[in-house]
Amino acid sequence: MRKFVTIGLTLTGIWTMLSGVQMMFVPPVSGHAHHVAPAILFIIFMGLHTWLNWKALLLRFKGLGWRWALVGVCMVIILFAALDPFR
Repeated sequence: MRKFVTIGLTLTGIWTMLSGVQMMFVPPVSGHAHHVAPAILFIIFMGLHTWLNWKALLLRFKGLGWRWALVGVCMVIILFAALDPFR
């Protein structure tokens, strides 16, 4: 299961990245489905990957202590920066 999720995460990530780069140079004629569909799959695979590797993630970040807040703030900043990149 982990191999499948990791491969799916990698492939949908590459697909989303390439379709996003394409959309920067060539406006889509028939909508954004070629970008949104793999992005949704990427989010699903990302959630599965996090769920399957939860113990490893906790062990990795266990020594951070108060720095968890810094990691969280950075993640929120990245999220809001990604929501509207063409302001």
